[in-house]
Amino acid sequence: MSRATLLSDSSFSWFVKDSDIWYPAVVEEALRAGASVLAAEMKANLRGVIADRQARQLVNSFGITPVGQDRKRDWNVHLGFDGYQQPGTGKWATTGIPFQMIARVFESGSVKNGYQWRRPTHFAKKAVQSKRDAAQTAMKNAAETAIERIKQQKGV
Repeated sequence: MSRATLLSDSSFSWFVKDSDIWYPAVVEEALRAGASVLAAEMKANLRGVIADRQARQLVNSFGITPVGQDRKRDWNVHLGFDGYQQPGTGKWATTGIPFQMIARVFESGSVKNGYQWRRPTHFAKKAVQSKRDAAQTAMKNAAETAIERIKQQKGV
């Protein structure tokens, strides 16, 4: 038989009672901290993969979305590319080639007529593998710092 003892601690009761108020701010700060660690590593990997002018355009198009919740109420932040490479050529002359397509070709390679046209250069996969622990540590530290700051503001 197990037994539980509830403590009458005002700081803990405030922490639980007002969690719906402070929780989104803490989650947003923690996710942003983890995403920035991964984004920095991905940008560094991209610079090492391609030529200077192209790298500058691709790196400048790389960004982090605002933190938000999906329909399942899971918190998400996305890293990705936005925009088009200029100037465009061929069928892409009017808009340019989408940066998402360029990044996908670098990450997973490309096959043309049954032959491997470009070998994969796993800039994203390597970044996630090498910086996973650092991102988790940054998220933990950011969350703890945010909680302590909120506690100090509330005087608890």
